[in-house]
Amino acid sequence: MDVYAIFCPDGALSFDDMEQCQREKWVPIATLTVDNKIHALIFNDPKIAQTFIRRNYPKNWIRGLIALSNKELQWMQGKGWEIKCMTYPNILKDTAGFGFEILEFQTEPTLKIGRS
Repeated sequence: MDVYAIFCPDGALSFDDMEQCQREKWVPIATLTVDNKIHALIFNDPKIAQTFIRRNYPKNWIRGLIALSNKELQWMQGKGWEIKCMTYPNILKDTAGFGFEILEFQTEPTLKIGRS
């Protein structure tokens, strides 16, 4: 089963920058930090993830989805991250600790980039 992470930095990256990130094998993904513990926000349903994006990020920011393998999930957990499986497109944009962390890959990730 595929799982998805939201990639979205802070609105500072352009499409060209995101393509460079992809080539360099790193992507900023949405996280929630609680009590100094990083929780990667992961979705099983891409439609819920897309709704989450619309509810939490400005429309003019570069944002999108990235499919994650079990290997990437294990890598995150090995770095001490928690996996928070989101089953609803909660509004977290004003929540303390809502932000992003850099996820590194061994191969070039496939991104679905959008502004809408």
